[in-house]
Amino acid sequence: MAERTKTAAATAEFAGHMHESPQRVLAEMMMSVHGLLLELCLTIYLN
Repeated sequence: MAERTKTAAATAEFAGHMHESPQRVLAEMMMSVHGLLLELCLTIYLN
């Protein structure tokens, strides 16, 4: 459930940044994806 909330928040944040420069939006998306992947890897590793 927390993941779904986090994803929704990230989507809303992304929509809010759509009017900004594409490079910045892309960079924020990449950081967000990197964070999610890191979290996923840690979850798998710790379980």
